[in-house]
Amino acid sequence: MNRLNFSKFLLIFTLLATTSLLFFSCGNDLELTNYQEKLIGEWELKNVGELQMLYQDRPFLLKNATMLFNSNGTLQTKMQSSSNSKTMIVEEATWSVTQSSIRKTVNKVGETLTIDSDTGPFNDRISIEFTNERTFFLILNDLTYQFVKI
Repeated sequence: MNRLNFSKFLLIFTLLATTSLLFFSCGNDLELTNYQEKLIGEWELKNVGELQMLYQDRPFLLKNATMLFNSNGTLQTKMQSSSNSKTMIVEEATWSVTQSSIRKTVNKVGETLTIDSDTGPFNDRISIEFTNERTFFLILNDLTYQFVKI
């Protein structure tokens, strides 16, 4: 009789252990969000004040700077001309996002934005962090650029 109780106990323990492993492995905190889809659209640079003083003597101003990410992988950047406030400097590029396998913190995913441009302000692999679906930060050369969706 003891042997029968031990077998039942072992069966129940195995079922509970398997069920609890499945439960914990299905939590949504392990899911990675596809931010490449969420990046599509127009974004405006927000922290202009702190960055503009580092961009003196350039042909552009960061005020009203935008980036338009198209679903076909093209990117258009617009910045105000420093010589004529009514003129926008428009640059074309291509873009892609790759997701890092290393998670930085809970609910944040380390990703890399690659922008290829011969003439634009960025031509690099840039670290990108999303704080939510409407805000992301680009980190390049120890500078952080905050963008919000328009």
